[in-house]
Amino acid sequence: MDVETNTLNSNIRVSVSAFGRFAAYRTSAYLQSRNMLENLFTSYPYAIEDVSRDALWNIPYLKVIEALFGRYGPSALRQPVSLRLTRHFDNRVANALPRRTRSRNGNVFHGLASHCRSTLGRARELGYTTLVDSACPHPRSKVRWLEEEADLVGTKFEWSTEWVDTVQEECETADYILVPSHYSERSFAAEGFPPSKIVRVPLGVDLSEIGSSGEFRKADDIFRVLMVGSEPLRKGATYLLQAWRKLNLKRAELVIRCDVPASVKPLLEFPSVRYIPYCSRKTVINLYREASVFCFPSVDDGFGLVVLEAMAAGLPVVTTEHVGASELMTEGEDGFVVPVRSPDRIAEKLLFLYENPEVVKTMGTQAGRTAEKYTWQTYGKTLVDAYRCRLRQQDI
Repeated sequence: MDVETNTLNSNIRVSVSAFGRFAAYRTSAYLQSRNMLENLFTSYPYAIEDVSRDALWNIPYLKVIEALFGRYGPSALRQPVSLRLTRHFDNRVANALPRRTRSRNGNVFHGLASHCRSTLGRARELGYTTLVDSACPHPRSKVRWLEEEADLVGTKFEWSTEWVDTVQEECETADYILVPSHYSERSFAAEGFPPSKIVRVPLGVDLSEIGSSGEFRKADDIFRVLMVGSEPLRKGATYLLQAWRKLNLKRAELVIRCDVPASVKPLLEFPSVRYIPYCSRKTVINLYREASVFCFPSVDDGFGLVVLEAMAAGLPVVTTEHVGASELMTEGEDGFVVPVRSPDRIAEKLLFLYENPEVVKTMGTQAGRTAEKYTWQTYGKTLVDAYRCRLRQQDI
């Protein structure tokens, strides 16, 4: 970094607000390394690696309450309780921000969507340039897709109008909306937000955590397809399970680390399916290393960071056009992108890879090379460039 750029960066002071962790902590660590982090407001109850205690402001009991209620509370109340906790967090941050604003110029407020409505207004009053960070597509787009998905698999999708209204108001209030993909960008444009307001920065991967794809090799010759996810409706495990049952491959295994809708759980009983309802982060990394192919058939996903992680582990990927990370792939080189809700197309691509192990190896190597272009360092640099280009203050 040259002297002029370093001086410019030192005059940009960023306050990040994140009820949870996700990319906000990676962002904060990068900003700290560039002497640009003013504050990290969080509910996370512990000290955070690479973020100084002076910059950290947290309300630890909120995350503890959310975690306990999420595990033991009635399911019907989990979303309302979560919304109340995030609203309380937002109001506390809005009150704390003026006291923790140390500089008059070059201030940026970076808040995660649905967690920062009050703080955005306060930040604008204080002269901040404001960004709302939406990892997901516009909530109305998400609701439409998941309501439709719930009908197809015979379950319910419960959502809150308060959540949708909060994100909409945040996006209207903020100077800019930060999204990780063209897929998300199009959803906001469809809701009337101008292109000039939308900033696209693809997420990154920690290569040191995943390990270079050349550092390890599978210990067996089983054709192993891996899926990692969480929300049962969004992640599309239904379509992968349907494809897998249709294929009925020999010396093959499907590993599912993802919740599935209750109506689909009988598909998990197929002999070559290994279902893992929960596991540690360390175990997930090992699952990447044991796999041959990664499949992520999500119905609606603003990015899908697991796709980039799998590529970093040297796995070819089969995913859908509704996954933002698919935009980083080259069709037929890193893997394949199929239409959403297409078990037949998923089966076709998996069968091709099963029958062509040399292609699996070639594609996996190329996927690893692609992932190397999208590290968290690259993400941080691109984000800082976005801050710098969009600051309203002209005297930094």
